[in-house]
Amino acid sequence: MIQAKDILSTKEAFENIYKSFHERLFFHATKFVNDHEAARDIVQEVFIKLWLRKDEIEINSSLKSYLFKSVNNTCINYLHSEKKKDLFLNDIMFQIKLAETNYYKDNCIEEDMIKKLMLALYELPEKYKEVILLSRIQGLKNKEISEQLNIPLRTVETLIYRGLKKIKEQLKEEYNLQLLFMHFTQNKLHNNIN
Repeated sequence: MIQAKDILSTKEAFENIYKSFHERLFFHATKFVNDHEAARDIVQEVFIKLWLRKDEIEINSSLKSYLFKSVNNTCINYLHSEKKKDLFLNDIMFQIKLAETNYYKDNCIEEDMIKKLMLALYELPEKYKEVILLSRIQGLKNKEISEQLNIPLRTVETLIYRGLKKIKEQLKEEYNLQLLFMHFTQNKLHNNIN
């Protein structure tokens, strides 16, 4: 068993390991995730964790095996996260289509814009996301959300306010998304079902 700190005793040692393995790990990750940018991020994440946690990491086999296994695990986590994101988007898009109103058709709001809004929602911390979904997609009143989640009404209001504020910050660049966001914050899609 080898301690990572023994292998990575200096910054130069880390840089040499990085140079030796980076390209091979990148190509390996690319085979897994089929996305160059994601593969690059995955390899970076593995090296960052290796450096930051070098005092804790114990390598049971070779450094090469450890690095490839770390990339494999990070790729699996990435793919799992992407699958969850896709399932979330598909579910939300289905709910939105059920609730589709003339507002969306009349204002030329495309499915792509709704997906961008929902991706911004997906990126929120879990509590914000849960409360906003219950409020804006399922159409529950704040009091109903409070009872369902067993949290104070004021907490529900705060989570909705802060969550919508975070979404607005993410969408500030696109005017059409701002219009959709304004509609999203003022109306509950559930209440618009024909």
